[in-house]
Amino acid sequence: MAIAAAVCVFSTPFAALRFLGVPLPHGYLTLGFVASLAAIVSLWPRDAVGAMDGPTTNVPAVVVVALGASVVLGYALRQWMHVLSTQPYGADMLIVIREATRRMLQGANPYTTYRAYDAPWDFVLPYGPLLWGPYLVPRILRVDLRVITISGELFVPAAAAVTAAIEAGRGRLRSALAWLALLAAMVASVELSGFTQIGHTPVYWPLLLLFAWFVTRERWPAAALLLGLLLVARSTMVAIVPVFLIVVWTRSRASAVRAAMLTALPVVLCYGPFLAWNASAVWSNVVASYPRLVSTVVWRSPQHGIANTLGTTGWLVVHHFEQWVVPTQVVAMIGVVAAAWRACRRGAAPLPWMALSLAVFSLTVLWPVYYIFFDVLLLLASGAAIETLAHRFTVRRWALGLAVTVMAVTAMLYATMRPDPVFTFPDGTTQRTFAVPRRAAGAAFIEVAGDTSEGGTRTATLRATLNGQDLGTAGVSPDTGTARFAAPASAWWTGFNLLEVANTPAGESTFVARRIAVVPWRR
Repeated sequence: MAIAAAVCVFSTPFAALRFLGVPLPHGYLTLGFVASLAAIVSLWPRDAVGAMDGPTTNVPAVVVVALGASVVLGYALRQWMHVLSTQPYGADMLIVIREATRRMLQGANPYTTYRAYDAPWDFVLPYGPLLWGPYLVPRILRVDLRVITISGELFVPAAAAVTAAIEAGRGRLRSALAWLALLAAMVASVELSGFTQIGHTPVYWPLLLLFAWFVTRERWPAAALLLGLLLVARSTMVAIVPVFLIVVWTRSRASAVRAAMLTALPVVLCYGPFLAWNASAVWSNVVASYPRLVSTVVWRSPQHGIANTLGTTGWLVVHHFEQWVVPTQVVAMIGVVAAAWRACRRGAAPLPWMALSLAVFSLTVLWPVYYIFFDVLLLLASGAAIETLAHRFTVRRWALGLAVTVMAVTAMLYATMRPDPVFTFPDGTTQRTFAVPRRAAGAAFIEVAGDTSEGGTRTATLRATLNGQDLGTAGVSPDTGTARFAAPASAWWTGFNLLEVANTPAGESTFVARRIAVVPWRR
């Protein structure tokens, strides 16, 4: 059963690492991962669409399963929102997107080199327009970019929840339980809560479900356009293209050339303006920067953990066979494409082979970071959901589901944030940075109350910055022990804000903060 195999593949590498606490070598995890993928490819039925369709008759079962799924989704959403409200961006992916969208809104070319207040190194924008472009919306609204991250993370699990409820209504309780298990695997075993802090790829994850529907329905022009959009969003999706074209060739040979052109069309349209703007910058940022970074930094620095990755690259690098990384990928991809050609000519379901091709590419890529496998797993889950939902799935319902997901995440954001938060430290704290989650990005005063390490306040002068914007200096009042800073609306974000407070000049007695309060700016 394909769904059982999907649960297995979700659990294999991540459950062993995160839940069982078993320090398995990554070589064994890779073998288990590949074995699970092979099980999916071999067990996936050829003509499953509509075979399990049927009316909803068991209403009590639907209610029970829906409530259980809602609890799981609600808990996951609450955990992810906690990460958003308490943690800064944990890596440079969202940081570079934040800076690139700011630069784009200023009318400048986003493909350039950046230095940000919360990143200690220079970086470039290595992503296609469909990966960073959607983040323009929260950038304009000054909402934490991870609202999109969480919405994307929630979408396919929500589809799994709907599928579980529908299966329960059809009286297929074992299938419903399998979907609930898959739902739990997606929000737990895949370790999305850790990815929430840094995640950028969830922006296109909802498209995987739609792509799976177009492929399953053999709507090749629409599937080709959507695959082109996925290519613009994530370059690893190039691994799907050969298998996709093979499938089109074997199922509808007359559509093959048209499908190839439609796949390339979004790439040309989305990259074209930026290539005309500055082609060398696009090449340097998107194409040349990643191999250069990996070969000169990641492979030479043990702290990046190249040895502790799934696939072949870590083993080759550790044993000083770096020159074989690319040939290994080429040989592996030729093998999987050849196998896909043979299987698809015999009528095999195409989506598992597309996922397998993407998995092989990811296992042999220059830096197989853990989150690149999410695309593989979510594509498989999407394919299984489409085949189970059958005729109940439509593009209109997909769009409605996406809108509901975004609204649910936005509602949770506003429900968990306080408009004017107050933080107290009964024993005092000498820390310099503070997380200040806030419901609205409106102008406000920040009041910092405390005293110096010697117990006096006569000489305490503080400097504050909010999200990298300098708020100036303020003296601590001898009477109230409070310093007040004016923070304009341009300095705030809805969601997480990073406040830094330090003594000035350097060398003064340490300031001990006892209370930080955000006070509305009423003129």
